[in-house]
Amino acid sequence: MVVSPTLSQLLLGGGGGSVAQRRRRALLLGGGGLVAAAAYATYVRAGSARKSAAEEVATMALDRSASSKKRHKVDVDSVFVKRLIRILKVCMPHPLSRSSMLVILQTVLLLLRTGVTNHLTFVEGKVAEDIVGQNFHEFRKSLFGFMAFCVPASMLNAGMKYCQTQIALSFRGRLTRHLQAKYLHNRAYYTASVLGGMRSADQRITEDVEKFSTSLAELYGYTLKPIVDITIFTGVLTKLIGFKGQAALYGHFVLSSLLLRAISPPLSLIVSIESALSGNYRAAHARVINHAEEIAYNDPPGGAAENAILETAFNKLRRHVGTTAGQKFWHSIFDNYLLKYSASTVSLITFTSVHSGGFRRFVKFLMDGDESRLVRNKENSLELINRYTRTVRLLRNNVDAISNLVMAYKRITTVAGHTSRVSELLEQVKHLSKEGPAHIFAEGAAKRKAQKALTAGDAAAADKSADLPPVPPPMRTAGDAISFDRVTISSPD
Repeated sequence: MVVSPTLSQLLLGGGGGSVAQRRRRALLLGGGGLVAAAAYATYVRAGSARKSAAEEVATMALDRSASSKKRHKVDVDSVFVKRLIRILKVCMPHPLSRSSMLVILQTVLLLLRTGVTNHLTFVEGKVAEDIVGQNFHEFRKSLFGFMAFCVPASMLNAGMKYCQTQIALSFRGRLTRHLQAKYLHNRAYYTASVLGGMRSADQRITEDVEKFSTSLAELYGYTLKPIVDITIFTGVLTKLIGFKGQAALYGHFVLSSLLLRAISPPLSLIVSIESALSGNYRAAHARVINHAEEIAYNDPPGGAAENAILETAFNKLRRHVGTTAGQKFWHSIFDNYLLKYSASTVSLITFTSVHSGGFRRFVKFLMDGDESRLVRNKENSLELINRYTRTVRLLRNNVDAISNLVMAYKRITTVAGHTSRVSELLEQVKHLSKEGPAHIFAEGAAKRKAQKALTAGDAAAADKSADLPPVPPPMRTAGDAISFDRVTISSPD
């Protein structure tokens, strides 16, 4: 097989000119890449300057847990793992539950899909060999075999997507039933909405649970399949080009993953803040609906005031989404270049170097264009075509699998953000359901008294008010008179 000089021409900016001119072109290309990297680093530093403002918005937007004094930072750490395990116990209570069986079925489908992909690469290599060798009788047999094998492959693809949807739906169903049972127990719904025990309960029970279930189901499929693909394809490629031929490809992905992790924006924090701001904007609209009669009674100034509240909530959401979209744009450029295009180039270099004398010789050939460095392969051309077609297909599949695995941290951080919201929701609903309205009302009264004393400048009274013991539950006795103690009085609509 004669190695085409087209690859070196593309990398060095053309085949014409002297060696010094080609080196200057390569230097310009490298300099351009460094300038782009410097520009992106500047943007990331500017984004970190806006992080404090985003965290301030998060402090105001995210609901604080009633059972904890301090919120843990949203990150992929031991707290995230503990929260996820606690939620999974609700989603998959035992190994024979419907959710657990769906996860097992998804695993079996992923294993079968990888085996089908490996067989299809073998068939494609045989088809290419028959076409080049003009062996049309064998080509006919290979073509019909390929067409027949595509039927189960299509069924497996559809089955994997269906199973993923069912897993998300099953997780959502169990979480929703669990939350609704707690939410409607011991007047927790009244404590949450009237006494201010929890904000945006409707949005958190519906939208946050749905996003968490979908992202978790996607994470399992998009993480397990790349691991299986890499394991099987690496073993097959070792027989075709050896393990050393794949070392450069794996080294490229290791360096790329380290670079992408270093410049990646805080995705878990971004997801958590966006969910909170979206819930606040939705709650502002629900407030207009619930208090439409009072607003109409005080209109025209009432409508203008509500419009200002809605504009403020929407502008916070719009600014946050706009800022994070810019960060994601620059990060996606590096994702595509490092994990897709440059990885495909490395895979082609890997195959060609194995059949031209080694990786070092081929790299030197790329730099100076001297073909005398290369060693011609004396293998039969038809066998080489078969090997080339199969190897390139496996390398590309391996590139895609490693890219998905490297990018899995994005999905994990997204799941971390949703896990934080759902875990806090479970804690808040459990607290409200356990304590009841009287205890929550007493806590709120103590906090308001402490805040009033602190505003007046009496810090000692504020500390004393904050540490007041909870008010005992109301007493119910039989008699001729009815008296009310510690009862909230609200005017009717």
